[in-house]
Amino acid sequence: MKVTAKADYAVRAVLELAAADGALVKADRIVGFVGGLAALFVAIFPTAAPAGLSPPAWWSDSTAVVHYVAAVVLFISFIVFAVWLFRRSDKPTRRERGWDKNVRDDICLVCGLVMCGCVVWAAIAKRAVEPIFWQESIAIMAFAVSWLAKGEAFTSMIARAGRLMGRSGPP
Repeated sequence: MKVTAKADYAVRAVLELAAADGALVKADRIVGFVGGLAALFVAIFPTAAPAGLSPPAWWSDSTAVVHYVAAVVLFISFIVFAVWLFRRSDKPTRRERGWDKNVRDDICLVCGLVMCGCVVWAAIAKRAVEPIFWQESIAIMAFAVSWLAKGEAFTSMIARAGRLMGRSGPP
């Protein structure tokens, strides 16, 4: 449990840093760095040896704990990106933003909520000693969709849908 408490403290510290004056500009880099480091730990510290192979001499039960804590931190960073960082704007209210930005923000929010649901679903499944492949896969796909929405990859589709619905939007 000490590892979990330390990870929780680290996530809170990073979020507090990101919310401080002037640090908001660096929030993308901080959350990205923490998420990247967590991804590295997920890859380096396996939950168990593959079937049919004996575990390496350095592996122990705490190695799996490091993997799970790092995975939680990684998915929290995905959620922070989708729900908070991807939705930031220099315009304070939705009314001041274009409808296409609002649609992209809504896509990112829905993706973030899907990821939250998947993390809870994975925790329940893990506690019941069931596989968590689908929960992880859906969460990663949701992050990919939010990333594409933030990068305006869907702009032409959104504009076409808007024209079909009779709304004016970007050409």
